Amino acid sequence: MASLSVDHSAVKNLQQQADLLVQRFKNLMTKCEAHNSNNRNDHMTSGPIDTSEPEVSPQDCQLKKHLWLHLQSSLLPHLQQQITTLSDALDPLKLWCNPFSQLEFLLVMQSEIEHTLDQVLSASEIICGPNSISRSVPINDQHLKEFKIYRLNGLSSTLGSLLRSIGYLFRFSYELIQLMNLTCKQYSSYQSMMTSYQAMVHPRETLLHHSSDALAWISSITKWLSASEFDLVQDKSRNKWAVHHKSQVSSLLEDLTGLINARARTQEELLDVDETLEGGPLSESAERVAKLLVPIFKLCRLFYKHLSAQGIDRKLLPLYTDMSSEQLNLIDLLPIQIDTQLYKLLCSLRNDVPFDQLVQQVFKLEAYFATPGYLILLHFAPILPNTRDGHPAHHQFVERLTVWNTHLNLAIHNVFDHLNTVQNNPQLS
Repeated sequence: MASLSVDHSAVKNLQQQADLLVQRFKNLMTKCEAHNSNNRNDHMTSGPIDTSEPEVSPQDCQLKKHLWLHLQSSLLPHLQQQITTLSDALDPLKLWCNPFSQLEFLLVMQSEIEHTLDQVLSASEIICGPNSISRSVPINDQHLKEFKIYRLNGLSSTLGSLLRSIGYLFRFSYELIQLMNLTCKQYSSYQSMMTSYQAMVHPRETLLHHSSDALAWISSITKWLSASEFDLVQDKSRNKWAVHHKSQVSSLLEDLTGLINARARTQEELLDVDETLEGGPLSESAERVAKLLVPIFKLCRLFYKHLSAQGIDRKLLPLYTDMSSEQLNLIDLLPIQIDTQLYKLLCSLRNDVPFDQLVQQVFKLEAYFATPGYLILLHFAPILPNTRDGHPAHHQFVERLTVWNTHLNLAIHNVFDHLNTVQNNPQLS
């Protein structure tokens, strides 16, 4: 009877540990949600647009630089390692084999993660500041160097994504413990099925998914802290700027060539064209315009390749340029603007819109490149180091973009020239 009493006492202690673990995970999840909610509320109540020059005192700047380095070199690597260790410790097989020692270890890990997370949040709030993350991009902040609003907003936004992923990780962590019936409260609906490791495969995979997601967001935050502005405008979050948008333009180019060849395709093949591009095969006049647009689509795709400046040692790039956040955003938004405008051109061709509308759309496409292209040549080209094999990347970069711009202007001129000819000679349409 004594042994039974000891067993019951041990089980009770185990359940109390599990209950404590579950409650702490819930508290951590609530903390992550509350932080993101507060940031959203600050953004929604930010007030009028601030066009003044933000000021940072020398003392504030020194503190921010210290915390910046601390985040990059210590806090984020620790958080990354702690999340990996936590995910590994939440293996159902380990919990079944050694429940007492595993729960004790998880409680220790939990406290360490909370401590690190609190430090990350505190440092981030001082670095970003409520004004940085809640106000619109100012006109002049180039003097802020690495503390420009462009970088701080990116840092704050990515931190929010990290907190969402970690929140999900905490949620599925405590749900896994509950499903294993380690807590005082028994989840009867699961008792019949939670007797095998196989039954835990899906909850375990979900937990690992959110763990992997959190690790990826930590890497992204590190990039916002350490990457040059040249790289930041080309690589937001986990989407490679050049690769992603080059693929997008390639897809649009396939749709364009599909429209050009529509007359020769079978009815079954026509169904493969993007369903949102309503209408039938192109008219003869629209088909002629479409053929002239092919070089423009190809040049838009080539632009992303040229801008990536492959072969250079990116560690040699300076952290910041003399551009303001507003100017950086112009370059940042360029890919989505180009993708959208090319798609609109496709829709216009399919719907056989008047040629004067096509002229305006092509003109708008050309205008999108004007200011960002100028800023790229003025601010990014001079900072490029030599390639790894010793060639002057600056000259190659400028030469490629100059030749590219000449070809784009010629391709756009050909479209304008054709459309003007058709408008002046309606019998040609």
